[in-house]
Amino acid sequence: MPTALQRQYARLERQRAALLDRLGTYGDVQHAYQPDAECWSLAGVVQHLVLVEEALVRNGRKQAATRPARVTLPSRVKARIVLSVLARDTRIRAPVAAIVPQTHVPIALLGPRWAAARTDLLKYLDELPGPVWLRTAFYHPRTDWITASGGLRFLEAHCAHHFRQIDRIIGSASFPAC
Repeated sequence: MPTALQRQYARLERQRAALLDRLGTYGDVQHAYQPDAECWSLAGVVQHLVLVEEALVRNGRKQAATRPARVTLPSRVKARIVLSVLARDTRIRAPVAAIVPQTHVPIALLGPRWAAARTDLLKYLDELPGPVWLRTAFYHPRTDWITASGGLRFLEAHCAHHFRQIDRIIGSASFPAC
């Protein structure tokens, strides 16, 4: 795997570790707290992050034989738009139901599942045919196909977006005390 992808992956891992370390300071009641019925809990946010990573790799593998070889210019433009939207502190609806948490799963169970998803992501990146900086690797419903680097850039921006969501949940006036 190219060094640039290794660096991107390492940043993702630091992000994941920081998030789980931060949430590890809270208990199950706080993990399950939802500011209102339309909002996710802390555990719901983590579950969503896991579901997204699992889906990206699963879909990339499933469509390996049929995906286009190169990323199109419109896909690159749409990917930049998605990244700029994720950089804002606005609420965004998940593009597909498969990545929306349906039930509460404790963070204690999500941590190992996320680690397994990351291991699978690394394996998938290693399996990609070269040159990886040009070839399609991941499908996103809003952007179409993106490169491996574009996919990791999306995951990093996506995680940062949800860090801000977690800050809002924890900062809620009704967030339960320890």
